[in-house]
Amino acid sequence: MRKNPEPKENINTRSKRHRASKTTQKLEIVGLQPEDVEFFRNLPRLENCTHAEKLRELMKFWKQQKIAPFMMTLKPDLFKEEQESPQLEKKKARIGLFVRVENNSKFVRGKSKARREIEDYVLSYYNIKKKEKDGSEYELTIPYSTDEDLDHIIENIGRDMWLAADDRNCFIEADFWDLDSDKTW
Repeated sequence: MRKNPEPKENINTRSKRHRASKTTQKLEIVGLQPEDVEFFRNLPRLENCTHAEKLRELMKFWKQQKIAPFMMTLKPDLFKEEQESPQLEKKKARIGLFVRVENNSKFVRGKSKARREIEDYVLSYYNIKKKEKDGSEYELTIPYSTDEDLDHIIENIGRDMWLAADDRNCFIEADFWDLDSDKTW
């Protein structure tokens, strides 16, 4: 007696399985945690996306996870001061910012992506208002308690902007000034 041959695997099924294994290998190389991957896979907005769109979204998600520790450097300090000295009144400074982003050399690209990452991951914490749509001038509202605290926050913003630009092989030139006084950084 002859056994019934096993049905051949559909090419689409085989392709999906192969892509899934490749994606898993890429995730292991990149260093994303399994719980982050599961959280990402369960996002409802990804149900109708193509495989390429899912990978693009995953890389954005990973970049946010990678950059988050750098962006949070000033947040714990602020919360610690709030817990230690709740009697200090929080003031808000309106800070003007001019940021120029340039490529490191003529052979690299990434200036617009660097600017977008600076706006999305660094400046978005401070209620940014862009003066012009394609301009380089911003207005930030920064809560602070002391002048040293404000200096520390602005120093961290500058460093975080530099890190985001450096990831895209760019550099920045930034000028900060207080819109209510003549102080500059």
